[in-house]
Amino acid sequence: MNHKISEFCDKIDSIKKMSDRLREMKYGPVKAEKIMIDNMIQTIQADCLLVANDKGEYVQKIIMVTILVLSMTACSSMKKNEEGKYEINPIGTIIRTIIGVPDQLQLGK
Repeated sequence: MNHKISEFCDKIDSIKKMSDRLREMKYGPVKAEKIMIDNMIQTIQADCLLVANDKGEYVQKIIMVTILVLSMTACSSMKKNEEGKYEINPIGTIIRTIIGVPDQLQLGK
């Protein structure tokens, strides 16, 4: 599953609330227009399809933290040369290129 179990359950709850609204729209004392009912049906079906297709592997947020640490390391591991200017760290450049940190975000520039 691509999402956490709690997110999965929240989506199911949302679908249930929409189905209750649909029932009220169709059979309640104030009937909704056919186009509104059809729209609600399509929305419920689309959400059900999202739930049905949620079959990938869940990736924890630790990966995002790792990327953040790598980007901080890549941006901050520059050294000053004899002239007092910062030199570009080749490893940092590689990491910034891989994770997509623009040169404008480099510290010390």
